[in-house]
Amino acid sequence: MHLSTNKKILIAIAIFLLIDVLLKLVYKYYIINTEILIQYYHDQFSELSAELKLKSINQNLSIKLLLAETFIVFKMILISGIINLGILLFNYKSKIPFKKILYVVIKSYFIFLIPGIIQILWFSFFKENYSVDDLMNFNWHTLLFWIYDLKYDFLRYPLSVINFYEILFWIFLILLLKKELGESLWVSSKLVLTTYILGLFTWIVFVVFIIVVVAG
Repeated sequence: MHLSTNKKILIAIAIFLLIDVLLKLVYKYYIINTEILIQYYHDQFSELSAELKLKSINQNLSIKLLLAETFIVFKMILISGIINLGILLFNYKSKIPFKKILYVVIKSYFIFLIPGIIQILWFSFFKENYSVDDLMNFNWHTLLFWIYDLKYDFLRYPLSVINFYEILFWIFLILLLKKELGESLWVSSKLVLTTYILGLFTWIVFVVFIIVVVAG
């Protein structure tokens, strides 16, 4: 049965969001459970503050999940819009509809589910005795993890954003756009570089600037 691009988009988004929500719920109730949080907060804060923080975490969970998933869909649409704008501005020979670009972005976005799956598997089967700090520092896929003596705090954000899965996302975007455009690998690479990657680095510079200004 042949499905239209619109139906493929809806199915892909539904599958992605379902898996993402399930991973978040497993992480919340199985990995970073109440027992671990109680231990962490009681070590960091007074008993009253610890109780308040635990209550705030469990409040409005449905709304928090809805906002998180809505933001993900917004990012998918935004990335697709930037790439589509690049195709129009740079006058590429091959023109593809926005919905096909969106479908490419959604398929590539499945890469970002992998770190959550690996983290759950790691702390379920390989490291059963762990703390909140262990969970927070489980970021081996980022540049930040491999720098042991970071002198400037404002570098934490860019070093965490540029990571192994982000680069994989670029690669999948390039390969899938190459197929849709029917152009060379160089053309699709240039498209992703001059649209999404350039936009991402512009955003990183902006955030770092804000951090430096606020800290100063």
